[in-house]
Amino acid sequence: LSFYGDGAADDILDSFFDEEKMQHALAPEIAALYRDDLAHGQNNCRILYHYLLLDKSLAGTSEAMHMHRSTIVYRLNRMKEQYGLLLDSPERNLHYLLCCRACLLRDARR
Repeated sequence: LSFYGDGAADDILDSFFDEEKMQHALAPEIAALYRDDLAHGQNNCRILYHYLLLDKSLAGTSEAMHMHRSTIVYRLNRMKEQYGLLLDSPERNLHYLLCCRACLLRDARR
């Protein structure tokens, strides 16, 4: 049994993140991370999404991604270094979370 609420967030994001709007709404750090994911077959956007969705829980992210905790720590540190991610602000984290979700939705609809 499914309720509309299960997909409501995706529908809302979809309405805001069409191709043209997405270019302007994505945080530059997430846009760069996503481009590199596509170019190199990586899943950093998905890792960051789960990490933020699960209140920065390394254990939860490891479980969701089926990856070892130390791999998650390594990948997050590399993302912070490479893309200048700052994960110390709730507002910025929410923006990153929504941007990652929009990128993942875009992938799912390709």
